[in-house]
Formats: sequence, structure tokens, C-alpha cells
Amino acid sequence: MFKEEKVVTFDKEVFVRGGVVTIEHLERRKIDWEYAPPAEKWDTERTVNYLIETVNKDYIELMDVDDNYTTVYSHEVITCANFRKEHTSAVRIVGVVKSLANIMEVE
Repeated sequence: MFKEEKVVTFDKEVFVRGGVVTIEHLERRKIDWEYAPPAEKWDTERTVNYLIETVNKDYIELMDVDDNYTTVYSHEVITCANFRKEHTSAVRIVGVVKSLANIMEVE
């Protein structure tokens, strides 16, 4: 009657408010071959660095350099176990920096 389901969440120890995350925005493309069945592949549309604003178990809210906000849900991350395969767009998390304090040069 019931089944156990694995829940995938954003790790609040990795994704910290004020940190930076680099994300690739991907689009699914169909490839039509002349002598083979059609295939699909993921193409990178753009790669963006975002400031982490909010961390929730299901999503992270991010801000880019132009103060535009975007929300990334775990089911949109292509490498996540609960990625929904019917999506035509996805994101890939390239890297996360918790703090810029050790990176920035202070004068």
C-alpha cells in the first residue's frame, strides 16, 4: 500500500547564503540523422555565476550580477537522482564556493 521513497535535498552545509554557485543552463536538442534514428543531447545555453540568497531543502534562490533572481529546484538539476526526464531544459551545478573571504584580496 505504501512505499518508501528516497528524498533528495539541497545540503545546507554546501549551499550557504552568501556563497557563489556556478550553473550551466542546458537545453535538450534533437539530432536528426539521415541514416539513423533521431537522438537527443543536452547543449549548454549559458554558464552563470550566482550569489546564493536562500537555501531550502527543495530549492535554492539565486541572484545574478544584474540583480535578477532565479530559483533552482532539485528536480531541475540534471545530475540529481530525482531529475525529471521529461524536462526540455535543465541545469548542471558546476561548482560551489561557500565564502569569498579567502578569495578576495583586501587592501
